[in-house]
Amino acid sequence: AHTHRAGDAGAQAAAVPGAPAPRTVRVAVFPEAPFASQDPSGLWVGFSMRRLDSAAGDARRVLEVQACASLEELYRSLAEGRADVGAGSTLVTAARLEQADFSQATLAGGLRVMVPSTRSGSLRRVWHGLVADGHGKVVAGGALVTVAISAVLVWVLRRADPEFTQHWHEGFAETFYHVVSVTVTGKTSYKGRLAPGWIGRLFAAVWLVFGVATVAYVTSSLSSVMTASALRSSISGPGDLKGRTVGTLEGGVGDRYCAEHGLDVVRFATVEAAAAALAAKQVAAVVADAQLLEYYDTSHPEVPVSVVGETFERRFHAFPVRIGDDDLRRRLDRSISSLRENGSLDRIRARWFGH
Repeated sequence: AHTHRAGDAGAQAAAVPGAPAPRTVRVAVFPEAPFASQDPSGLWVGFSMRRLDSAAGDARRVLEVQACASLEELYRSLAEGRADVGAGSTLVTAARLEQADFSQATLAGGLRVMVPSTRSGSLRRVWHGLVADGHGKVVAGGALVTVAISAVLVWVLRRADPEFTQHWHEGFAETFYHVVSVTVTGKTSYKGRLAPGWIGRLFAAVWLVFGVATVAYVTSSLSSVMTASALRSSISGPGDLKGRTVGTLEGGVGDRYCAEHGLDVVRFATVEAAAAALAAKQVAAVVADAQLLEYYDTSHPEVPVSVVGETFERRFHAFPVRIGDDDLRRRLDRSISSLRENGSLDRIRARWFGH
């Protein structure tokens, strides 16, 4: 646990001469920007911490912060009486109301979907698809075969065709061109004599069959990879998640949503870990709190992910309070109402979300 007086408001409340000593409030925090995180100096910052700091000052409270490894740990701390209030991405749900009371709502939220970004080039995506589906080795093998056949043809034509060039590099360029022509079109423009009698005809037939088969294989492989790529990039909302592997934050509202809808889920502790798995194509999409995903997307432009679709499973963010601590909850409610009425709540929201 890390103990820290969160900002100046709590300190000022403690410093009023002649005033009774303010109560220490134990805060269970799940660190996740933009709601709660520590700056380089160790100060707790973020949307939730700023609101709680202001509320603590108004309610004459000093904050003692306890970092939690997950949302589940945060709510366990409240349920077991080890914390008085929680801070972080705490959406109000019926299930959470069995573990904690909640203050007034301070922010409208819900869930959104994050998918791999399409900012990478089309050729790069096709090549990655070929490699992932096992076609990359076949293509590389085909290239080696093409080079080998070209080299063999140079040796054959220099002996079978008197008019064929005797310079190795010119001969290889000529045969390589004709082999590629067969590979791409199934035919060649070569008119010279390849080999005498039935040997030459047999070699030409095998060459043409190889070319036709290669064209068919390359065409079908590219088609399948491009179709699969289009399907993978067709996720535009929660309705497209069925049958796909989805990442989510363990213990979050997105986790519950995926479980209720029977989705194949991989759970992560943080948005950073989920986004890294998404960029590495280990999951097809990530479902989590809208504000967490939007903030990560805008603050990490170097990571190839994007947030798509509208907000769904709409909920409200509020402070979870230990059940039975009605005094603290009422004081938080009064402070939140005051912040809303004087415009401070809107300014805090604009500071972290821009709206």
